[in-house]
Amino acid sequence: MAKRVFFSFHYQDALDFRASVVRNHWLNNPESQAAGFFEAPAWTATEPQDLARAKQLSDQALAGTSSTCVLIGTQTYQQPQVRYEIMRSIKNGNPVSGIHINSLKGRNGNTKSRGKNPFKYLGIEFSGSGYRAMLWELIDDRWQRYNELDRSFSYICQRVKPEQRGKFLELAALVPVRDWMVNAGYKNLAKWL
Repeated sequence: MAKRVFFSFHYQDALDFRASVVRNHWLNNPESQAAGFFEAPAWTATEPQDLARAKQLSDQALAGTSSTCVLIGTQTYQQPQVRYEIMRSIKNGNPVSGIHINSLKGRNGNTKSRGKNPFKYLGIEFSGSGYRAMLWELIDDRWQRYNELDRSFSYICQRVKPEQRGKFLELAALVPVRDWMVNAGYKNLAKWL
């Protein structure tokens, strides 16, 4: 059965072509296709003016996906839409991974310094039983419950490892993050997903 991947990224990285490099590689690489992974059909490279519309588009694009890959640029970590897509993916049960893309040349032919890891600004707290989880985000150096998904702050999850039960963890401790150039994303994307 084919697995569908949702790519999450900041709109500016689509304009600078960095997100497009990964997407075009994905579409044109026989190894990625042979591995049975396909991009979710709705690639949301739009710049929604309000978060409600962005959330609706993201929910539609995430439906039926089995994995989420966050393309990390300079400002990705602070984008509400990207945070929403990460948290929705976790709640939906999608495995999440990240790829730094600032080592790719943009449309101006230059690279940028590495962007901050968005997973350091998001967290998860597991219940003692390991069957419930609560999502958190770091705002102004304070951890706050993430409330953009729905009114209930906790949700039912698959039972987690015993050492994670009753613990709060930054997502950075759980989500693998690689660099497209340093870690040879052009050869390894299908393996990462």
